[in-house]
Amino acid sequence: MEFKRLYDKSFLNEDYEESSKFNTLESQCEAVKRLALSLDNITILKKGKIDIISDGNQIVYNDVPGGLKRCGGIGDLLTGTLGLFSFWCDSGSDIVKESYINEPNIIAAYNGSVFIRECSRIAFEKYHRALLAVDVIEEIAQTFHKMFDNE
Repeated sequence: MEFKRLYDKSFLNEDYEESSKFNTLESQCEAVKRLALSLDNITILKKGKIDIISDGNQIVYNDVPGGLKRCGGIGDLLTGTLGLFSFWCDSGSDIVKESYINEPNIIAAYNGSVFIRECSRIAFEKYHRALLAVDVIEEIAQTFHKMFDNE
């Protein structure tokens, strides 16, 4: 919803409706890229069935399966994760050196998206439709170890 509002305000003569002209992954990617470019190349992560990330120059998307239930608080977990990963990427972490992407903010956004989706998927396997954000939090340490600890 936030993306639609921002897009509509930025391009006053257009209306962002995913059910119409933005109904393909390609057209949604182009819309994210166009908006990021119009806002001086900020990095945008548009959450959805497929998360789309762009800074106006590069576009990446994440279609890694997550949990099948969307619950309040997942966006907050993603935001915190993005802050941590952004710090790491700005600090020259190995996560940047091992990537084919050359923009640290896109690397941070992509890894944050994949990480939270994986935590959510694991928590959903345990709690099913009773899943709460706190259940996703419980999976952070083990998922982090699995994804990022090389030892």
